[in-house]
Amino acid sequence: MLRALRLCSLLVVVVLVVGACGSGSNGNTSSSKPATSGTTTLDITFKGNTVTPQGALVKVKAGTPLKLHIVADKPGELHVHSSPEQQIAYKAGTTDATLTLDKPGIVEMESHALDKLVAQLEVR
Repeated sequence: MLRALRLCSLLVVVVLVVGACGSGSNGNTSSSKPATSGTTTLDITFKGNTVTPQGALVKVKAGTPLKLHIVADKPGELHVHSSPEQQIAYKAGTTDATLTLDKPGIVEMESHALDKLVAQLEVR
């Protein structure tokens, strides 16, 4: 009986350890795509009072352009809290813009009109 209990306990520990080593997601996946040219594209969609992605972590190489592909049902503006700060206006429909960040760190991109964080740009 004692041997069976030890074996069962060992099995539970192994399952927990193996399960913790999986490559799970924290839910904040980005919709960015590295392009063959070295430029990364971030797809952003505004529909009603929602934005996608929302709070995604996007890795960006310092000094490398980040293409923003914005699809929106009404015009608006993205605020990029870099140094210096940048504003990116977009129209209803499709807007493509390019952003280059030179300083390493985390830069927040948000919609003040919706009061929502669109992405955290991790500049390396």
